[in-house]
Amino acid sequence: MLDNIKLIYRKFLNDIKPYWSRICNVYIPRLHLFINENKDFLQTNKIFIVKAAIPCLVIVLLFYSCSSSRRAVTHNITTIFEIAESARTYYSNKPDYWGLSTDILVNNNVIPAQNLQDKNIVLEDSIHVLLGEGYLAAPVSPRMLTFDIVIPNLNKAKCMAYAEAELSEQQLLVLDKLTIYNDEGNAVYTWGGENTLPVVKYSSKNFCINGANTLIWSLK
Repeated sequence: MLDNIKLIYRKFLNDIKPYWSRICNVYIPRLHLFINENKDFLQTNKIFIVKAAIPCLVIVLLFYSCSSSRRAVTHNITTIFEIAESARTYYSNKPDYWGLSTDILVNNNVIPAQNLQDKNIVLEDSIHVLLGEGYLAAPVSPRMLTFDIVIPNLNKAKCMAYAEAELSEQQLLVLDKLTIYNDEGNAVYTWGGENTLPVVKYSSKNFCINGANTLIWSLK
């Protein structure tokens, strides 16, 4: 719990850096003025103020954490489909996706440099991405007209967030199916299937487990 709070705090500091000058030059002087004008009241009620401030601070941090996580999911989804489009373009003059893999795409400079860490595809919030076939992201078999984008090691909350992320019309057009894979089995969302696409809110809560989940987008 303490490590999570520290991580949230560090992310919060990074996000406010662009506004640091305004905070120092405008808001801190205003706060100092307010304290000077109300120091008698603050001194008399300092215990009550501290007790009230702590839960408020916790609420603000939790709200910020949730908001930051949602932004990261939205940003990463966009990046994932941009990477998919780059892969599709690279294979556009080939009859299928035979051989498509993370290594092939990285070694041929298909993946943008800003998404790479030591030849691994890593997005915001330390989300690792693999491309290939199946939950292991093996090189795609011959005559395959789809390939998979795989995100392993998601906890339940992130599994649900990515599975249920709202996709654009263009993103839905290239989506063939979505699979949630974990130790309890797998759930497959298809067009017109038992678990139908697009994934609706809270529909994945019984499939994503409290443990490691792998999310697989199969794309045309």
